[in-house]
Amino acid sequence: MIKQIQLVLCSVLLLMGSVVLVKADDALAEGLKWSPDGRWIVVNTSSGLWVFDTQNPDAEPKVYYDSEEVRLTAFNPVSDELAVLITDWNNYTYLHSVLNLETGEYIVEANLMGGGGGDSNPIIPTDPIYDLRYSADGSFLAMTLGNLIYFYDPLSNFNRLLAQYVIFDYYTGGNSVSLAQMGDTSNVLVLSWSSENNLVLLNPADGIVSSYDTDISNLKTVYAVDETHALLLTNDASYVFDTDTSEYALLATAPEGQSFETSAYLAASGTLYVGGYGYWQSIDVATGSVKQTVTVETPVEYTRFVAFDFSPDGSQFVSLQSDGKITIWDSASGESIQELGSFTGGMNIKWG
Repeated sequence: MIKQIQLVLCSVLLLMGSVVLVKADDALAEGLKWSPDGRWIVVNTSSGLWVFDTQNPDAEPKVYYDSEEVRLTAFNPVSDELAVLITDWNNYTYLHSVLNLETGEYIVEANLMGGGGGDSNPIIPTDPIYDLRYSADGSFLAMTLGNLIYFYDPLSNFNRLLAQYVIFDYYTGGNSVSLAQMGDTSNVLVLSWSSENNLVLLNPADGIVSSYDTDISNLKTVYAVDETHALLLTNDASYVFDTDTSEYALLATAPEGQSFETSAYLAASGTLYVGGYGYWQSIDVATGSVKQTVTVETPVEYTRFVAFDFSPDGSQFVSLQSDGKITIWDSASGESIQELGSFTGGMNIKWG
C-alpha cells in the first residue's frame, strides 16, 4: 500500500543523533503538520504525502499517494488517523481517505470523483476547499467548500453528512477560507471572504450559534485561543476576538516591510509565531509583546517561512521555507535542532 519514491539520502549528525536527511527534487512542499501525539510529522506535497517518524529518526520517510498532489490534511486529535484531501489530474480536490499512520492502512476510502455527483460522489469539487479539521473529540470533520461548510463523520460513511450548512444568507459572495475548533466544544468558528457577517460560529448539533460582522478588512486566517476567544490575522495585523461579546482588540502588527499572510501559527502556550522573509517571530497573545525575533540566513534572497506546526508540549516546532527546507527548532532558544529535508520549493497552499 505504501509507495516509495526514489530518495537522495545522506546521514548527518545533529543534536538528536543520526537522522536521515531527505532531498526531493521533484516535489513541491505545500504544508506540514505535527501529530497530536508528537510522533509523526507529515508534509503534503505536489507528489505525495511524506511521513517522518520522530521516534525512529534513522528511518527513511514513508510516502503515500505517490504522484498525487496532497492538498490538505487533518489529524484526528485522539488517534493516529489522518484525513487526506488530494487534487487529481482533472484538478478536482476531494476528501480521498482516512489513513492510519501506525499501520499504514486506509481506514476508509472515498470513491474517486469522476464528475457528475450522485451517491458515489459525496463532494462536487467545483468550489475551492481552503480548510479541513477534526472536532476536539475526533467524532467529525469540518470542511469548507466554497460558500458551504460540511460536517462529516468520515469513519461511518463519506456520503453521510452530520449537518450541511448552506450559508448564502451569511456568506454572500464570499468563500469560506478558514476554520477554528473552539477549545473542547463542538463549536467551529468560520471565516469567510464576505462583505458582511464574515465570521459565523457553527455547531453540528445546534446549527448557527452566532454570526458576526467585523469591519476588519483583508482577514486571512482564524485560530482558536480558547473556547470563547479567537485570533484573527490579516496581511499585516493580528486581533483577539471575543465570541461572547463580539469585541476585538489589536494584538500586534507586522514589522515594516513584512507580512503576516505568509505564515502564522498559534501555539498551545498562547504564543503566536509568524514568519516572513528571512525571519520568524514569537508574540505573546496575552500582552501583545514580541518575545523573540530570529533572523535566518538563507542561500536565496527573499526566502520566507511559509508554514509552522508544533510538538504537543510546545518545546519544538517544525517550519517550512519557500526554498523547500524543513527544519525543527527549539521554541525557547530559537535555535535550529534538525533539518528534516529539502524539497523543490515550499508554499502555503491556502495563500500561495
